[in-house]
Amino acid sequence: MLRCLAFSTVLSLAFSAALHARTPLPGHAELRWISASRSCPPGGSVDTAVRMTIDPGWHTYWLHPGEAGLPVEFSWTLPDGWSAEPVGHPVPERFVSAGLTGFGYSGVVCFPVRLTAPRGFTGEARLEANVTWLACSDAGCVPGERLLPLVLTAGEPSATPEAAQIDAARRTIPSPAKGVALEVVMEGEDALRLTLTTADPALDPAGAAVFSLTPKLIDPSTEIRFSGKDGRWSARVPLCDYFAPPLRECTLVIAGRPRPWQVGWQAPPPPEKSNSTNGASSAK
Repeated sequence: MLRCLAFSTVLSLAFSAALHARTPLPGHAELRWISASRSCPPGGSVDTAVRMTIDPGWHTYWLHPGEAGLPVEFSWTLPDGWSAEPVGHPVPERFVSAGLTGFGYSGVVCFPVRLTAPRGFTGEARLEANVTWLACSDAGCVPGERLLPLVLTAGEPSATPEAAQIDAARRTIPSPAKGVALEVVMEGEDALRLTLTTADPALDPAGAAVFSLTPKLIDPSTEIRFSGKDGRWSARVPLCDYFAPPLRECTLVIAGRPRPWQVGWQAPPPPEKSNSTNGASSAK
């Protein structure tokens, strides 16, 4: 635990110092902001994606990076009236670097984001995405930062060569599963029992890679594997060293087919305290 804490602290300090240098940071990756159309109608939307090509032997990190690391983060500079939906993060890979388990990406990964133009959009709009990330390998870690431009004109959509790639990228984003329930209970002092129930045979988690999106809950070094049948599966997983009770919530991402899905659980709210004393109302 102390090793993870020290590693994370060093990464955060190095990342902060590098960003304050105000110079582009290559971060062992090439980035492009691609769009399914170079035009967008007033009041309409256009699908885009930040495409990251990571150098061989290096990786970046997911929303929950694991035992150490920092997730890829995005900030936008948009003209008045424009809006951006939350960025989609594909299901990650699991890897071990410097003896620490992490979740993230290697090779080519696309982060889809849908933009919406104001109703009065005319002419041309210049948008900017600032992307920061941490790239790591067995040799060490290097921060990255890139400012990406995107220019769109007002008009009817016209598909670009990247449109199919963006559409495929959107299908890699986990979507909330319907008709499936997750139950999470403490099992002893250092483990959880996860139980999934569903009548949909397409939502079978057996054999699928499962990741916890909730930090400081499940031990990242543990591979979550469900077993069961007839619409009911369960898994016993150890708690993370950083877990601090009470147990409040848990969100799981499942790399299912034909597309990934996610399911969440929240602890029921505590019962409201009564204002009465010995059953007698205090109201007059």
